[in-house]
Amino acid sequence: MIEEIFLKKIKTKFTKTGFKSEKWTNRICDECGKSEEVRYGAIVRGRKKRKKNIDLCKKCSYLIKYKSSVFCKIMEEAVNWKGGKYDWRI
Repeated sequence: MIEEIFLKKIKTKFTKTGFKSEKWTNRICDECGKSEEVRYGAIVRGRKKRKKNIDLCKKCSYLIKYKSSVFCKIMEEAVNWKGGKYDWRI
C-alpha cells in the first residue's frame, strides 16, 4: 500500500541547476508491514514484474513465492523457444 506521492530534489552533476526532482512515496509492505520511503518508479516496476498489484519491501521481494522462474514459461515465452510446433495429442 502506498501513501501520497511527493517530490524530492536529488543533487546531481548532470543537470543545469545541479538538482533533479523525483517522485517518492512511503510504502507499506503487504507481506511484513514494514514502512519505507522509496521511489515511485520502483513500485511501478515491481508491480509490473510480478504481474500483481502488491507492494513488497526489498527483503520480502526475494521470497520464493514472489519469484517467477525462467523455466516455468511455456512455448513462445520460454527462453529456448525456436518457433516450432507443438502437438497436443501426444
